Amino acid sequence: MTDIAERKPPSFRRGLARPLSLKYFQRSYRLVEGRHRSTQAYERAGARARAHCPPHFSTLERSQLPAQAGFSEQEKDPPNYSRQCSHLKHSENFKAIGTGKGQAVLKKLDEAWSSFWALKRLQSQGRLPSNIKKVRMPGYLKDRDTKQTVVRGFYVRNDCYRLDRKHSTITIIGKNMKLRYATDRVREGKTGRLDVIYDRLKDAWYAFIPVDVVVAPAKQAVVSGKSEKVGSVDLRICNLVAFYAEGERPVVYSGRAVLSDYVYRTKKIAEMQSRLSEKQHTSRKMGLFYRTRTRRFKHATRAMLKDLFERMKQIGITKVAVGDLSGIRDGNNLGAHTNQKLHNFWSHAQTIQWIQHLCEDYGMEFALVPEHRTSKTCCVCGQQHNGRVHRGLHVCKENRVIINADVCGAANIWNVAVKGELLPSTTTRLPSSSRVMANPLVLRWDYAHWK
Repeated sequence: MTDIAERKPPSFRRGLARPLSLKYFQRSYRLVEGRHRSTQAYERAGARARAHCPPHFSTLERSQLPAQAGFSEQEKDPPNYSRQCSHLKHSENFKAIGTGKGQAVLKKLDEAWSSFWALKRLQSQGRLPSNIKKVRMPGYLKDRDTKQTVVRGFYVRNDCYRLDRKHSTITIIGKNMKLRYATDRVREGKTGRLDVIYDRLKDAWYAFIPVDVVVAPAKQAVVSGKSEKVGSVDLRICNLVAFYAEGERPVVYSGRAVLSDYVYRTKKIAEMQSRLSEKQHTSRKMGLFYRTRTRRFKHATRAMLKDLFERMKQIGITKVAVGDLSGIRDGNNLGAHTNQKLHNFWSHAQTIQWIQHLCEDYGMEFALVPEHRTSKTCCVCGQQHNGRVHRGLHVCKENRVIINADVCGAANIWNVAVKGELLPSTTTRLPSSSRVMANPLVLRWDYAHWK
């Protein structure tokens, strides 16, 4: 088997590919730990690792690999990060790449395998998340056609590089190496590990640095005798978000332009895929189209949430309630057209995660409330009656009040977050508020701004 360090990545020095050699070295050790497990899958994985050892294992007895990796006959637990460092710090590969990058690689491996063992424990206890069907061991990043391991990048410990924001450079200490970066803004705060990843589609290198930012303290709920001000967010498909707060005009973000752009690029990808040969799975142009489609959707969603939080900040929102949509896709087969929007286009889990992050940045409290029956229940009378007279328009038959259907769902989420159940709101009960509830502020995406 050819060592990874012998394959030079495009526009990159051979020496900097050695961290991936250590990754392969450590990966082979990790697979051997499978023979200490009872399942047959781990036995086969350990056998494959012993049978396909790279050349630099020739000096080691294969029967001694578990002990060299941090195992003993009495100790069957997987080796942790500290034990891996102590056992591998004298190896030639570890010394060749340096302590800073070597420890960063081991830390990256420890994160992947710790996640694997945590999921295996949840699986044995029957508490595996519903979105995870099968737990797999961390594998190599391989080329789909050649089946060869490809170079992904390298990692540097947080105290082994310097970030110069003035000259936009990253200096790696001890290697006399400077990386120039291009970005509009770098957050201030304590920096973490440097991950330099190679992008095969763009033929470029990208640096990722996590930064611990100082989170603004949450606002006080009680000010001059008033309770906290709650805003509710209802995530939709055609209308991406509906926002409601008591005493304020509702806001609806129309997602028609975003969905149209997504469908257009999906059709283009299907056309390119139809022109491929039978043995060809994908192409570089298809990969770029996939990436462009994803980035354009994320850009529109992030800009929408930024605009929403700026509006909430102006009206003094202290708590954001979002409907919990867990399991909404399970068992839903509504046809090809609707399934494309429900299962492919709609990324509600990622949007909820971004909302939670923005709540931390803006000092607002985040609450995830159940969304059961919020779309079917009338927020005016609290009853479940068929009040939809038109797509997106809801009429309360008891009070003869016209409201927007998406705003009705957001108002019900507000009732659950504030009152704990689906009760009619005092503001939506009044006929005078019918005009505001039926005519929310609708913002549309012009591929640059929401207005």
